[in-house]
Amino acid sequence: MQRQMYVNARNAEESRIAILDDGLLEEISVENSSEATIEGNIYKGKVERVVPGLDAAFVDFGREKNGFLAFSEITSDYYKGGEKRPENLLRGQEVMVQVKKGEIGDKGAALTTYISIPGRYLVLMPQISKRGVSKQILDNKIRDSLKKTIDETEMPEDMGYIVRTAAGEQNKEEIQRDVAFMLRVWKRVSELYESSKGPSMLYRESDIVIRTIRDYFTPDIAEILVDHPPVFERVSSFCKTIMPWMAGRVRLYEGKAPLFSKHNLESQIASIYEDKVRLPSGGSIVIQRTEALVSIDVNSGGGPGGVEDIEKTALITNLEAAVEAARQLRLRDLGGLVVIDFIDMRSASNRTKLKKEFLKAVKRDKARIDVGVISKFGILELSRQRLKSVSGLRLANPCPLCGGTGKLRSTDAFALSVLRVIHSVLARAKDVKAVSVGVPLDTAAFLVNRKRSAITDLENRFGPPINIFAEPDLLPNQYYCEFALEDRVRTESNLPQGYDARRLNAEGASLKAENQLKSGAAAEEQDLAASYLAIQGEEPEKTPEKAVAQASP
Repeated sequence: MQRQMYVNARNAEESRIAILDDGLLEEISVENSSEATIEGNIYKGKVERVVPGLDAAFVDFGREKNGFLAFSEITSDYYKGGEKRPENLLRGQEVMVQVKKGEIGDKGAALTTYISIPGRYLVLMPQISKRGVSKQILDNKIRDSLKKTIDETEMPEDMGYIVRTAAGEQNKEEIQRDVAFMLRVWKRVSELYESSKGPSMLYRESDIVIRTIRDYFTPDIAEILVDHPPVFERVSSFCKTIMPWMAGRVRLYEGKAPLFSKHNLESQIASIYEDKVRLPSGGSIVIQRTEALVSIDVNSGGGPGGVEDIEKTALITNLEAAVEAARQLRLRDLGGLVVIDFIDMRSASNRTKLKKEFLKAVKRDKARIDVGVISKFGILELSRQRLKSVSGLRLANPCPLCGGTGKLRSTDAFALSVLRVIHSVLARAKDVKAVSVGVPLDTAAFLVNRKRSAITDLENRFGPPINIFAEPDLLPNQYYCEFALEDRVRTESNLPQGYDARRLNAEGASLKAENQLKSGAAAEEQDLAASYLAIQGEEPEKTPEKAVAQASP
């Protein structure tokens, strides 16, 4: 099977990395620049409050909200006298902390003083001497070989490590290169900690592109295509430093059509936002998140044609559902308790066969998964570790139209998807004379004010003018695009059947220039647009004006 990794980084607001297996989307990682994760960052902090009742302290580490540092996450070095007692942790005391879990809502970040620095093959733990091999490496021969290789590697005796699955059968030289890189990072972090005054950042975890390549670029990936030259240069430099023998697989994509559209990825990504996923035999799985758990319901849909045996039909549908459910767990990064309601099967051997198929399907998952047994009612319970903090949480806003039971894409993510539709059609269609785009007001404001250069670039590359219309009748995440051809009008739209895009077009107010936003003709719309732009225009977090250790070389 051929696997590929595609990096879409043309839009400054959003980076997307997809991994395909024979054209099927297997992994998707997305990061929005306005909400970049702080997980993995290392800071110099100061203890603000010690709360014995919570078994924790609150730490000022330079962000708006203090971080939560549980006593169990504090090394004995920080306790006066080395004894782990709350009274031995002092207010105002300086600590080096790493973010375990980012801020969510009103909750501050969860911190730890057990620092870990991830490399390609090892995770360095400079403050403890514990050493081990990832539990995901199951082959005992490989485990023993890796232990022997690591024992021969030059590593400070007082530092610990965990060997990652990517180490596989790597030789001593490659692992030594990885160790040397992490030791350089740790030395720089330690120097900054000693020289910094007050809470500040010491180390920034790599961005999502470098993180994904570091963690997912395995030998079975035949190529990495990157669609943005500056990002391509960074990726190439990283690969040449960390894994030079694989650097030749990194290539710059220079095609006219958007990278993800060319490889039919947009529709696969869009399906992540849907509850129902179709199965090859005609059945489906329905995925629903609740506060307590994630439920996956398997429906037969009549089963595959020609199969009359109910038990056999159930088995075929369940086996397909097992593979697809494992894939959706990865794609959506579903964490916590997951309950899969398979179609009932009387045969115990069929239930055993089904569990084996599911266990085989989750082998690729890098998350920790604990799978239970399939009950006689067809219920399988499992728990899964959430790996990402971005996925569906930060790319979507709570839906105001359905009482919070569904999700909508955020304004910038939706606007970028509309731009991709325009780009994709213009790259393929011939003789387009003009393009008319109708979107809700906030999306129109974003396109005109934040993506004007991207629209101008499309006009210059393909010729036809692109007119953006603010449509007050459109609901969030609705749009239409009309492409005027020589003899007809081609429409791309997600409007309900019966909507007349041309009527909306005629009644809409053009935002081609700034006068709509600046004029007083529509004060209510102007205030809304101004509020939106004020929010979008918030400056990103300022890094302290001092050196920061970088995760990439």
